[in-house]
Amino acid sequence: MPASVTKPKIVQDVAVYSVGPEVVPETVNAFLNNLERHRPILRGLNVRAIVFSLADIEKFDKDAFLQVVERFDVLQKELKVLTGVSSYTEKQFGVLKMLLKDTAVALFKNIPIATLAAGTSRVRKSSAILVYSEDNDEKSMITSELISNGYFIIQANNFNDFKKKYAKKGSYSLIVAQSRFGGMRDDVMVLYNDGVYYYTVRGIIDETMYNRFDFEGHTKRLEKGFKTFVIDATKISTMDVKGAHFFLRLTEEAARYEAMICIVGLDSGKVYSNAMIVLEKCHLWAYDSLEDVAADDELLELAHKGLSARGKDFKPTKEVASKHPVFSSVLMDTIKTYGKWEMEKVNPSVQPLEKMLQKDVIIENFISFDGDIDGSMIFLFPRDTAKLLSAAMTGIDSKDLLDEDLLDVMSEFVNSVTGKIKTTLVKKHTYISFSLPHSHLSSEGYLTKYKALHGIVLEISLDGLPLYMFISGGRLQ
Repeated sequence: MPASVTKPKIVQDVAVYSVGPEVVPETVNAFLNNLERHRPILRGLNVRAIVFSLADIEKFDKDAFLQVVERFDVLQKELKVLTGVSSYTEKQFGVLKMLLKDTAVALFKNIPIATLAAGTSRVRKSSAILVYSEDNDEKSMITSELISNGYFIIQANNFNDFKKKYAKKGSYSLIVAQSRFGGMRDDVMVLYNDGVYYYTVRGIIDETMYNRFDFEGHTKRLEKGFKTFVIDATKISTMDVKGAHFFLRLTEEAARYEAMICIVGLDSGKVYSNAMIVLEKCHLWAYDSLEDVAADDELLELAHKGLSARGKDFKPTKEVASKHPVFSSVLMDTIKTYGKWEMEKVNPSVQPLEKMLQKDVIIENFISFDGDIDGSMIFLFPRDTAKLLSAAMTGIDSKDLLDEDLLDVMSEFVNSVTGKIKTTLVKKHTYISFSLPHSHLSSEGYLTKYKALHGIVLEISLDGLPLYMFISGGRLQ
């Protein structure tokens, strides 16, 4: 028996197991027996993840491998650790995705990615990590997880973009590709966009859904007037009768608020017969795909009906005010990623926008958000501040930057800030969606129509140069 079967290699609190060159019934059975004996040891070592390595595998028996997957699926729940498979080839990745699609077991191209997912990586959080996946949902999940853990992430939009960015791989501390982090989540994933909440459920749908789903947050959304909720069920493995009763509760509560619960991609073959009887009592709108949801004008009209009734109070609400520390912290952390400046934060205060527009600013950038909280953010950049940031972000000498260049770069800066705010709030179970940023030169006077607006003002000094962030309730147009 290979020594690696008997004893795992511990890499930054990640236990890495290998069975040698052959994944066959004999080596797998020996491994699983040892793994059972190692449970108390793994608990004592406080390992954050258990990984099965396929490095240098010469013989691969699918059924034997699935025994490992089944055991890892159980271990993740019982030991509360991340479990995954690593060190596979590009060809194996496609096969592994299919084999693991209905499990909680993750896929890591290499061990450094596993330590990153486990939260034990030694990669500096200020350095860049490149993320790419053909599956946009998976890419978003990986990016959200890493940003919420404080990492600086650059996404590749498509394969061609990935090849371009990969050519400069020396610019990144780590490249995350051919990996799947989604299996590490037990809770229901929540996304919000344009009046619609999307809930993604995975794996076994049973009585644990009552702990995995945030009923309190969902009820608040109903009370605030949201009308459309979409449940993505494409990644479930089975549903029993108690899981079906979870859906019945959702639809009964939605009916009291004249809201609609939709379900997408449910395979009836994965639903137990007694559970199907319960589902038939649910008032669910069923769709084959999320594309079908997006094409349903009646459903989207219902969503916009709930949205139009919101976001009309332009005073800073308690909910918005309570998130101000998040906004300011993310703003300062984002600035730090572009350079080392002496930074100072002025205590926040409530002021009218009219007073802020009297500042010596050249660029006005505003962006609105809605969802669990509604509001708008206005960024005001004096010329010297905009030049300082733009030069740091682009590498272009500030003397060569025109006002139009500053306008574009500051829009990119605002996008970076708001993207990180969104993912940070997700960690706090608050879900919002941002509009596109609107950038104007102050000489255009676009924001003067909102001069009576009051909001929370944060002023940050970068090497003595000011930058202002103004936060209010309501959505600016």
